[in-house]
Amino acid sequence: MSANAETPRVMAGAFQEDSAAGGKSAATVTQNEAPRVPGRLDTYRSRSAKWHRQVTVDQCPRCGHPHLHRAPLALVQSVLKLAPCGLEYLVVLRTEAEAA
Repeated sequence: MSANAETPRVMAGAFQEDSAAGGKSAATVTQNEAPRVPGRLDTYRSRSAKWHRQVTVDQCPRCGHPHLHRAPLALVQSVLKLAPCGLEYLVVLRTEAEAA
């Protein structure tokens, strides 16, 4: 093996610090920093006569498209979901009574 194959390669901008973020790395994102998106909990009946629940997000903050997600089994106020466009957001659920 050559010396180049043994040394690990480091990307140029991987460890740059952002001065505006107070010296924190720009690649670090905590769960608390996930954007909050209003969502709706819908119930529907499938062709097999089973009831299902889904979380509907009307507009994604990244791509602007609506997204559908599976609903959690327990009734919760908010749920952390990963959108098809790659954005991870916190869906704050509103019931149909609050939406009307």
